[in-house]
Amino acid sequence: MAWVTRGRNGGRSSCGSPNNHTKEEMKTVFDDIRNALLHAQHCCDFWWLLEGAHLQRTDVIGAFEELPVVYETLRPALYTSLIIKVCSVFGTGSDDITLRSLPDAELDHEFPRIWEIGRRLYKLRSKLIAHLDSRCDPDLVAKETGLTNDSLRAFLADAVALYNRIAERHREPDVADFGLGDEFKVFLARLNLRN
Repeated sequence: MAWVTRGRNGGRSSCGSPNNHTKEEMKTVFDDIRNALLHAQHCCDFWWLLEGAHLQRTDVIGAFEELPVVYETLRPALYTSLIIKVCSVFGTGSDDITLRSLPDAELDHEFPRIWEIGRRLYKLRSKLIAHLDSRCDPDLVAKETGLTNDSLRAFLADAVALYNRIAERHREPDVADFGLGDEFKVFLARLNLRN
């Protein structure tokens, strides 16, 4: 399987299979996958705050009561971005940088299960996002892929854990747990003060 990296001047350059790579090319592959998973994780955390059973959800919804258009724009935008970003590491094109691009990824005991779920989601992503008449809706995703909101979050966590195991073996940075910490509580307090 061929894969590509960004060249020094920002262009893409083919670099063959994961077994035929330079250290610089491999670093770019790890960076690209880590960045995609980190972005997906951030979108998931914020979307879950708006949609899921997050402990601060009531505070967030209250902060957006005065501006429901913001809430109704952010919620589906975060979900769509989550789907796009997580699916970006499950492509099968010869130019795609995916979890399969990582050395020995397919030897990991969890890889087949994670890859199969990721491919189901990828196929649905193409249908949902490529057509303007379709909505990227959590209920449709659950119906078509079997991924409920909870299991989508668990799947992303599994994909991140797979990446982190491989990154650790190759001394590459992992996808750190983001979480919504104290800074976000301060942000919510500021929103509530302005209401």
